[in-house]
Amino acid sequence: MKKLLGIVIIGLGLVVNVSGSQETSQNQKVTEKKVVLEVIAKTLYKYLDDKIYSIAFLETNSFILKKSTAKKNKFLKKTIKKALKSCNKKKSDLVESRCVISVIKYQEPNDPTKNQKLVVKTGIDTNKIKLSWNGLEGNTSAWISLLSSQNKKSKDEKKKAKNEKTKEHKAVEIEKKKAEEENKKLLEELEKLKKEQIENENRRLLEELEKLKKEKLESQKMAEIQKNKAEEENKKLLEELEKLKKEKLESQKMAEIQKNKVEEEKLYNELNLLYGSKCKKSFFNNLYEVGTPEYKTCIFNKGPQKQNKAKQLAAQKKAEEKKKAEEKKKAEELHSQRLAKKEKKKEEDIEKYNRLPAKDRKACKNLFVSIPRVYQSYSRWDLKVTANNDLVLICIYSKGELGDKNIPGNIGHPNTAAIVLQHNKNNKNTWISSQFSGSDKYKGTCKRGNNFTPNVRSRDCFIN
Repeated sequence: MKKLLGIVIIGLGLVVNVSGSQETSQNQKVTEKKVVLEVIAKTLYKYLDDKIYSIAFLETNSFILKKSTAKKNKFLKKTIKKALKSCNKKKSDLVESRCVISVIKYQEPNDPTKNQKLVVKTGIDTNKIKLSWNGLEGNTSAWISLLSSQNKKSKDEKKKAKNEKTKEHKAVEIEKKKAEEENKKLLEELEKLKKEQIENENRRLLEELEKLKKEKLESQKMAEIQKNKAEEENKKLLEELEKLKKEKLESQKMAEIQKNKVEEEKLYNELNLLYGSKCKKSFFNNLYEVGTPEYKTCIFNKGPQKQNKAKQLAAQKKAEEKKKAEEKKKAEELHSQRLAKKEKKKEEDIEKYNRLPAKDRKACKNLFVSIPRVYQSYSRWDLKVTANNDLVLICIYSKGELGDKNIPGNIGHPNTAAIVLQHNKNNKNTWISSQFSGSDKYKGTCKRGNNFTPNVRSRDCFIN
């Protein structure tokens, strides 16, 4: 058995030597090759079973490795960094955990014999592994030995491993799916727990807020009661103070009145001795009875002159007020008469307008609408004269009256405002007077279709 084992070992050594010699010869020829790195990161929980709850994250990096590249290990570091980033991004913050690299695969699609795989479930020390031209290498003897022990397999073992790998992959998929379901369930439970905690915290905060609001309302109510009580007391004190002030003012006023009364009585007695005979009523005058208010006023005025003058002023004022009232009444009557006259004039104008033939009024209205707005400054009853036959339509708008044109205010007088429209029914041209006297002796505006030509005489407007 030992001999057989020795022969197998020698054979393996020969295979290794042969493959080594072949690899040496190939390395001399090949200067670049395609390499695929697969790195698996997973979560390790401190208080949970990793087989059930651990989540795996696969990061694949395919690149061309050149023999001349100095920093070959940068591809491995970059792939490891991406895998750890994906793991840290997805791991739960609710349970204490960390992300580690559990699997590193090195593959050469053009030379599968150089494929390598390093598996450490508790996590690979990535600082002890590097990438070189020959694949994965360890920085220490322990990691070199580990790599060597995990990657020395025969072709049959590799084939067997491939089949096992397929089975294992299926099992891993099943376990992964199961783990994902468990993770999902755990995350749902954690989310539910988190939601309950948030709801409880919100409920507690709401209760505290309600309590604070209630306490605040009670304190405000007490403060309002105290404020109202203080205001009532202040009001009462102010009322008492106001009452005392009023009583004091009344007493002062009574004292002042009494004083004035005494002084007035004293002055009256003194003046009565001097002017009593001038104010006293007798058979020879029409003055005042002794003791009456008028008599006293006469005594204080030192005679009746001032009172007589006051009576004259009062009578004069009354006469002036009466005169003003009469003038106001007269002005109102005059204003009413003017309004009535104006209204009557308006009614007469409307009546005159209505006397014009209806067809002429309609024709002038249609013609009036077609001219510029500058001429449309008169109301509808300003149409005073119309002339309508088979050749021409004449419309005269004015504030004046029909009569002798030499009289100011009548239509035709130079100072009477008027606008004359003459419409030729044959060529459809219209002449509009420019002078507000309406005379066709002066040039006006000629309307031909939609065109307006100024400074045109009426006879020239009707020539085609």
